[in-house]
Amino acid sequence: MSSPRASLGIAALLIRSAAIFARNLPAIAVLALLVFSPLLVLGALATPARGADPRAAVRAAGQLTLIYTVASTLGALVLTSFLSGAVVHAVVHDLRGARSSWWRSTLAGVRRLWPVLGVGTMAALCIVFGLVTLAVPGLLVLCLAYVALPAAVIERPGVIGALHRSAALTQGYRWQIAELLLLVAAIEIVAWLVLHQLLVVPIHARAPLVPNPASWTTYRAITTGVLMVGGAFGAVVSAVTYAVLRERRDGAGPDRLAQALE
Repeated sequence: MSSPRASLGIAALLIRSAAIFARNLPAIAVLALLVFSPLLVLGALATPARGADPRAAVRAAGQLTLIYTVASTLGALVLTSFLSGAVVHAVVHDLRGARSSWWRSTLAGVRRLWPVLGVGTMAALCIVFGLVTLAVPGLLVLCLAYVALPAAVIERPGVIGALHRSAALTQGYRWQIAELLLLVAAIEIVAWLVLHQLLVVPIHARAPLVPNPASWTTYRAITTGVLMVGGAFGAVVSAVTYAVLRERRDGAGPDRLAQALE
């Protein structure tokens, strides 16, 4: 990773992103529910079955939990790509001091659907490949491609062009972006662990050898909820980071970014 040229101001960036997230919460919540509806359906279909052998049933429930967690996490990578297309629209308008309705942001996401999905899918594949083979560390790929989705939405350079554009914009800031990514991921993990400990563990403790529908329902709700909120907030942080980098690199303020969206 290249050495930083100037500080991104991670704390200030996160505070600014949280404020934008809060101001646009109703629109972002509707968008997140629409985009993550496939995960809600998956969770409803994936229900552990009870069997005659309690221990076998528990093992089957554990396997189902693992499969659901992996599938929902990988699915969230792709779904968050589409969510990002809509969230970028809302963030840019907020930076101008305006508000964008959820349906206008959705239309903006739909208009950029294929390039955004292409960028998100390719970035996810590169990250997984890097983590599995250790040929390219997954964190490095994440840093290189961190603002590829906003670039795809606003600049429309195509899939490969968006990845190249992201690499150019993040040059000199990748160590700080790595810190930002790890911090956001840590917040999500801690939130999931706390909610799991408070809500799932007590239910499971009362009947450890029986697949408990209440425990499974709570687990699904926590997992999907954290993925939804984390994906939406992560999309806001990425869009704000892109806006900061564009202003520093090109002198492009929110008005210029908004013009490119139209």
